[in-house]
Amino acid sequence: MPTPQQLADALLYPQLSNPPPGVSPQLLGQVLMNPVGTQQWGGGPSMASAQPDFQPGVNTGYGMVSQPFMDLTQQGQNLAMGFVGGTEAPGIRAFHGSPYDFERFSTSNIGTGEGAQAYGHGLYFAGNEGVARSYRDALSPNNNLAIQDALSLITDYKGDFDAAVQANRDMWHDPSSVYAHQVNSILEHWRAHGVGETPPTGRMYEVNIGADPGHFLDWDKPLSEQSQHVQDALGQLNIPNASRPDVTGQSAYFHVQGEGLLERDMIAKMLRDKTASGDTREFPDLQARLMELQHPQAAAAGALQRAGIPGIRYLDAGSRQAGDDLASWQRTLAEMQARGASEYEQGLPKFHISRLQDQVSHNYVVFDDAMIDIIRKYGLAGLMAGGAAGAGAAQPQQ
Repeated sequence: MPTPQQLADALLYPQLSNPPPGVSPQLLGQVLMNPVGTQQWGGGPSMASAQPDFQPGVNTGYGMVSQPFMDLTQQGQNLAMGFVGGTEAPGIRAFHGSPYDFERFSTSNIGTGEGAQAYGHGLYFAGNEGVARSYRDALSPNNNLAIQDALSLITDYKGDFDAAVQANRDMWHDPSSVYAHQVNSILEHWRAHGVGETPPTGRMYEVNIGADPGHFLDWDKPLSEQSQHVQDALGQLNIPNASRPDVTGQSAYFHVQGEGLLERDMIAKMLRDKTASGDTREFPDLQARLMELQHPQAAAAGALQRAGIPGIRYLDAGSRQAGDDLASWQRTLAEMQARGASEYEQGLPKFHISRLQDQVSHNYVVFDDAMIDIIRKYGLAGLMAGGAAGAGAAQPQQ
């Protein structure tokens, strides 16, 4: 029988062709899906007969599963999420795909890459490696059509790289255009290495985010379903109607951003009025605050960070349906527990919660680059060690 740690490893590394010792994908499927006593495990006797203490106890809707068996699965999932016995996790394992090769992540480069920072101002990471890889592939400038367009531009502008890059930007208008970025990346590569040199294929980064996942503002969840840590932090920011089910993490973020805009306008008016009245003092603190508020997304991130929230997490595109289903079953379970339903009645929602948790993955927006440690850097050419110098631009993972 696998240990909780083996189950955690299997849940954390489902994409590996060589899973952790003792856990195969088929075994994990049996752990999560098959009724004890009716499914042969690895060709041996059923768990019900091999483990006398494993007696049926939870109705999953597909059959009866023993309570100790369900407890073991939940322990494995808790370990995979980084929680053991209520202690804080050492961090969050996540991925970042980028067309750039760099040695560390830096918030100073936010805005120099592509993407609209749609889920807040910060460094973007994916809990699912495939999401990060697709982003890297979309942005890496190895598109044959983009190469042809770059060649046409540099020919039309007679080798003037600045003019070619600007013409490409003007042509596409949208600064977040992936294709425009591909063409300009090719032009910049040729500027450094010569026209016709093969453009880079991009890099993948596996990182550790040094924060508790329960401390992140969940973009998709109602505020009433956020962790207690997040609810306490948001209490400092006076979010209106926080108990309403339609007021989500997204609502809280835009409220904080809107408050920053109001403060910006108020400070600007105050300074204008003082100048108009003949007051020649400079008010450096107000001027500094006004400069900070000129970037409302960054100001909102700063306000959340000061309240104790290290970032935002949101469901990736492939997890949104499973995430909605998971939230529905979690609410059903909470309602059952509130009315004192028996463990037998709670078996069905608990089973579906256990099943769906493995299908849901999140992306993360991190406000502080000091929380990010590169574990490994890799690409088509193989693995390379992550260093400690240099800088990386923020790239949103969708």
